Amino acid sequence: MQHRPLTNSPLLDPVTCAQRRASGIGRRPVRAFTIVELMVVLGVVAVLVGLMLPALGNAREESRRTQRAIALKQNAALIALYTESHKDVFPIARDTALMNLFKWWEALIAAGLIAQPAEVDPEPNRRQLTWPGNFMNTALANDWRDMRPGYTIEDRLDRTEPVRLPEVHFPDRLGMMTKLHLSEERTWCCVERIPEPVIFVDHSLARGVWTDFIVGDELVVEYVIGIPIISTWFGSRGRDR
Repeated sequence: MQHRPLTNSPLLDPVTCAQRRASGIGRRPVRAFTIVELMVVLGVVAVLVGLMLPALGNAREESRRTQRAIALKQNAALIALYTESHKDVFPIARDTALMNLFKWWEALIAAGLIAQPAEVDPEPNRRQLTWPGNFMNTALANDWRDMRPGYTIEDRLDRTEPVRLPEVHFPDRLGMMTKLHLSEERTWCCVERIPEPVIFVDHSLARGVWTDFIVGDELVVEYVIGIPIISTWFGSRGRDR
């Protein structure tokens, strides 16, 4: 029996193979996605994205709160350094208690403890306000007698008074500082309920909304006195928890 040479096979002929490839003969047809299949895939992707976005948003907000808590701890340490070199007196930078609430950090600059406001708040208010958003309780720069119900003074006339650390009756219960959101869509008090880190005079940290720090049955405010953590009733003799 004679075998035909393999070179004579049209399947192995390079010219014939090239012609078959050029003409598309022998190729398997490529199946494309239909519109229905494409819509299903897009729908699944949309569902997955919708499930992931809230988790990502919560993680981002949690990271911000952690950064704010770290900033509060650093501020408490700076205030401790200030009081050590100023006869235990808390920072006073302005004549009125209300302005000192916003501008307390200027005393740290004057004392050479910081060089710029960003050092006490890496996340300042983004709208209108140019000063940091970490506000120090006016109870630490005001006469406690002027922070009693019925004895408050109009905020523009309420003068700052030195408050010494030993005068604080409840250092573990009197709030020192928190993040106050002004000129934004949200605020610390007294409309929105946003959980924020809070640091107390004894440098302990807590987290909660402003209603968590009301001592009593309800919020009572006179001339901006009585806001939890920000302007606590009875000043250095008061408490927020």
